[in-house]
Amino acid sequence: MAERLITSADSVFIISSADFALANFQLEGYAADAAFAMDNVDTAETSLGVDGKLSAGWVPRSYPQTITLQPDSPSRPIFNAIVGAQDAARTVFRLNGVITLPGNQYSHSLARGVLRNISAMANAQRVLQPMTFQIEWESVTTIPLA
Repeated sequence: MAERLITSADSVFIISSADFALANFQLEGYAADAAFAMDNVDTAETSLGVDGKLSAGWVPRSYPQTITLQPDSPSRPIFNAIVGAQDAARTVFRLNGVITLPGNQYSHSLARGVLRNISAMANAQRVLQPMTFQIEWESVTTIPLA
């Protein structure tokens, strides 16, 4: 087995949507200091009783993810197109994704996501600033690469 590395420069992120007729679109043009980040999620609900005993239960969860693109990214228009089509149809489109990380030898399958939050335009400073797009996924499955 090859040595596991922490590089993210060779990552591949592909999204698709049957609802939006989007077939395997590879994201590119990430921001310099951020590409994509998955929020931490709660896997249990806990409660500590007055007697000091901890009770816990499993809870369902969604997986918020933030994608950060440069303002000149060729992937930016796809997010704008999804929002425009959703607005026109007054509905939401489900997305699916696959992230392959050869460095640490994992792939992540992202299912039934919804584009929840976008930067409508780049902030203008000395130069245009990176933009964020948030997808909330129903499930994320991690698969070791062979």
